[in-house]
Amino acid sequence: MVVSGKTEETRPISQDLLQYTSIKGHTYVKFTEAQDIKVKQAEKEIDREERKKKMPGNNSYYYDLVTVEGKVKIKSYKDKKVDLNNKRAIVGELKESDVKWLKAERVNRTGDLNKITDVCWETSIEGGEELEITYTYKVYVTGY
Repeated sequence: MVVSGKTEETRPISQDLLQYTSIKGHTYVKFTEAQDIKVKQAEKEIDREERKKKMPGNNSYYYDLVTVEGKVKIKSYKDKKVDLNNKRAIVGELKESDVKWLKAERVNRTGDLNKITDVCWETSIEGGEELEITYTYKVYVTGY
């Protein structure tokens, strides 16, 4: 539980389950979501390389390699500057982001073609302003 204030004024502001974190590792604790910060996200295919990889054990099926462009739009309705940590998991190979992102690749235990990476954009936004983050990644998808 995360609390704010001194002994007499202490009040809870968030509660989340903290998973195991190794020594000198990093983890996230989710705080309450701000009602006056609006976040929208959309992705679209911008390129496709067909029949890029054969499916193991089946000569009739292939994987296509798709390039995806994502946009995160953030609008602040606050009257002051706030610091943001916008996080998500991306399946595929990370390419570019116009805002610096922190990356933590997950262990691939199943041998999938696509990596899974947790990304985090740490940035700030002034009160009343909008911020747009554009990023790209490549992902293998089933083709025929």
